[in-house]
Order: sequence, then C-alpha cells, then structure tokens
Amino acid sequence: MSMLKIGCNAVSGVSRDALGLILFCWVMSGSVQGQIISYPVSLQDTDPGYASTEPDHEILFNEALQEGRLFLFFGGTGSPPNSYLGLRNFAAQSGFHCISLSYPNEVAAASLANDPDPLAFDRFRQEIAFGTPISPAVEVDSLNSLYTRTLRLLQYLAANRTSENWNHFLLTEDQIDWSKVILAGHSQGSGHAAFLAQRYTVERVLMFAGPNDYSAYFNQPGNWLGQMSATSIQRHYAYLSLLDEVVPFGFQYANLDRMGLTMYDTVWVDNLSDPFEESHFLFTQQTPGIALLNHNSPIVNSPINNEVWDYMLKSPVVSGIPPESDTQNGWNLWPNPARDRFNLSGIAGQNHAVKWRLVNAQGVPVVSGIHGRNETLTVELSNLSPGMYWLLIEGQQLPLVVE
Repeated sequence: MSMLKIGCNAVSGVSRDALGLILFCWVMSGSVQGQIISYPVSLQDTDPGYASTEPDHEILFNEALQEGRLFLFFGGTGSPPNSYLGLRNFAAQSGFHCISLSYPNEVAAASLANDPDPLAFDRFRQEIAFGTPISPAVEVDSLNSLYTRTLRLLQYLAANRTSENWNHFLLTEDQIDWSKVILAGHSQGSGHAAFLAQRYTVERVLMFAGPNDYSAYFNQPGNWLGQMSATSIQRHYAYLSLLDEVVPFGFQYANLDRMGLTMYDTVWVDNLSDPFEESHFLFTQQTPGIALLNHNSPIVNSPINNEVWDYMLKSPVVSGIPPESDTQNGWNLWPNPARDRFNLSGIAGQNHAVKWRLVNAQGVPVVSGIHGRNETLTVELSNLSPGMYWLLIEGQQLPLVVE
C-alpha cells in the first residue's frame, strides 16, 4: 500500500502537518485500570498482505463489563492508533469493546478545501473507506481500506480471542454486524465515521472536531455531507470546540447543518450537565492544556469531557432506517454495499411507472430503466467496476456502493 502525500495548506494559520505531530501529545490519564485488558494487534497477523511497517491496531476490552457494542475509533491526521487513550479507556470502562483502527491517515481531508473538483471530498472518503481508486489525493486499495482492515481485524479477534466475544460483531464470517457498532472519530476520523454511517445502519456516530470537508473553492460543504444516510440523523452526535483554529467553527457548523444535525439545539456544554438539553450538537470553550490546540479540546480528559462522552455514548436515541435497507421517500434499495446485483422496491399499491438511472461518481449514467412502484426490481451489476454510484429516481439520490 502506498500513499501520495499532498501539500496541507493552513486553515486559519495552522498547518495540517503540525496537527499530525500534536496528536501524539494526549493526556494519557494514568494507566488503564480495573478489569481493562489492553493489547496491540499487528496488521500482518490479520492478513499477510499488509506491510510490516504499519502501526498496530490497538484493542481495549473490559473483562468485568460487556455492553455488547463495539466502539470503533478512527484517529485524526497523522495520529497513531495508540493515541486518544483517555477517550478509549473511558469507553472500555463503560463496557464497550474498543478498537482504535490503524489506517492510512497521512492526508488531511481539509487539505482538499481548494480543490476545483466538486466531488473531491466524496472521492477522498470513498477511497479510504472502501479502496475504490477514484481520488488523486490518496492511494488506498481494497485490502487497506477502512472496511477491509476492520473486517480482517474482527475475523482475527473472533478466531484468536474467543473468550472476549468478538464474534458478537460478525453476522457471518465475512459480514460485520453494523447494528452493534458505534463509529467514532476525531478530525479526519470523524468524517470517516459519518461516511461509513451513510452506507451502513450503525448504533450511533460520534464526531469529535469534525467533519471538516468544507470547500473554500465553492464556499460550501462537501457534496457527500448532503446525501441520504442509512443511519438516521438521530443517531449522530457531534462535539466541537468553538475556538477551533484548524478548521473554523463556522465551517464545521455548515457541514453539520448540511447533514441535518442542527435540527437539534446546539448547546455550549461548559456550564451544563447531562443530558445537555438532549442536544446532538455540542461545543466547548475549554482550553486544551498540553494537547496545545483547541481542535483537540473535545477529546482530552477533563471532568466536562467525561460527562459529555458518557452522554454521547449512552443517551437514548430514536430508531432510524431499518438495517440493510436505504428507505427514502418510499424507495427501498438493498443490499448496500452490493456486489453482483441490487434490489429496488417502492410503496405497495402505487402502480405508476417511473424512470430511474444509476450514475457513477463522475455523474455518467451506467444503467437505466423503468420501475413500477408496486414491484421489486433486481438490477444486475456484473459489468460495473467497484465504486460509489447514485441511483436517481423521482428527484432523489440514493447512494449505492458496489464492491
């Protein structure tokens, strides 16, 4: 696996390369306590195709308490998986199986802010998430994608750490049970969490200091932020710093507004306590301490943050779209991701025929047809290359990932 590293221009005067170094400076909050087991897993142990130079995945497991949910965390640009121990330990102490995934994170999403391609952020996220070769900013193949690295790791843990019940997060040997997964990330990683949640129905999404996919070239959020999501917005939580100097709070606010998260009141948490007015969009003005940047404030240990983390991890949420199905204005699209075919159905009893077309990431139609709502249509995909596609029907855009 190789990575093309592009220049990371400063936003508000802070370079992305500096951010990568700063992420090593977390307050570690002492040693892991109680019944928590911590260990690394080499990528080569999960698949011999991985490079030996890759940093290890980091695992935290609670022997005494198991919630039956997986806290899958993606670190920010340049951060090693053994960072963020305070947050990961907090989740493990609360009973969550915890994975800090080792993944290609050398290129910052925000470095694409001046890219003239309106789908630059979409391509960037798609390639890192699934290994689809469509982004000039990175080079990530399928084996090194977020999806495959997570699957290979869970397969390894299920086979080699049987007493820890990692098989609980696999529906089959080759299929992740996303309904039991909490996707979480900081900075670049927060966007990866939200992007994967568009494709899979997950338990919830926790976004710290992001997403940061704001286009200065077009003066608007990245395209993918406005797309329909398999995970309902009620299951998304964001925690930002009002003083963020890496990506301005206003840009982050616009991104979350594009996602629909501002329908929940935005609250300043510093003088509040759980349940924080039941908001899903929280922000702080705490100083970051030795973490140096306000961009890092939401993920360092502090009494305020511990209470916010607890709320984000455990607060009740409203059930959204059913697993393994994207339901939008009466249209059901499944499975998603798809391999050789997908199915499309509409509302029973509505018989009028409608035109549909499937376009690739460049907007070029690849398949089209006519669909009667009162039927189920199966569309063959054997001639399509893996990648991100959009089904256009009745003014709607349904995302489809072809593996």
